[in-house]
Amino acid sequence: MKEKKRLAILTVIFLILLALLIGLRFFNKKEEAKKEQQEQQAQMEVTNFSGELKSITYKNDSGKVQLRKKKEQWYFAGDTKTELDQSYLDTMESEILGLTAERELENPDELKYYGLDAPAYTIRAVDEEGNQMTIYIGNSSDSEYYFTVDDKEKVYVGGSTLVSSIQYEKDQLIKKDTDDSESEE
Repeated sequence: MKEKKRLAILTVIFLILLALLIGLRFFNKKEEAKKEQQEQQAQMEVTNFSGELKSITYKNDSGKVQLRKKKEQWYFAGDTKTELDQSYLDTMESEILGLTAERELENPDELKYYGLDAPAYTIRAVDEEGNQMTIYIGNSSDSEYYFTVDDKEKVYVGGSTLVSSIQYEKDQLIKKDTDDSESEE
């Protein structure tokens, strides 16, 4: 009888521990999902634009490109005859307008430690209302970049998709002819 009672007690203890284990796993998954959602919400919006952009000038390692938007079409500054691939430029515009930072560095060191004293990329954008912003992008940090805007007081981490959108040389932005008659010859 004592052994049956002891076995029953051990079984109850085992079931309680099993329930606690299942509860902890559920709680941890719920907390992890909550933390992930908070991180996504914690992304800071950096831009101050109120509408569409009317000009973008960017400098990357292959040079400087100046673009202007007229009647919903992007052109090289001073050249409305060269037809550009609008998909690249629309992506670039949306990346600038939606620029967010993963985080802002608290008490950042000197800009040179982030590659921001001589930035690898510089983007100057102006919206329809005349608001302007200059984005300076420096060294990479894992899959993101250090960047700062305008007065260079705050240093942020983020912007990898923005950097991807400004990797194009001037020639790569020109719309390619897709005339099939040439390829059939």
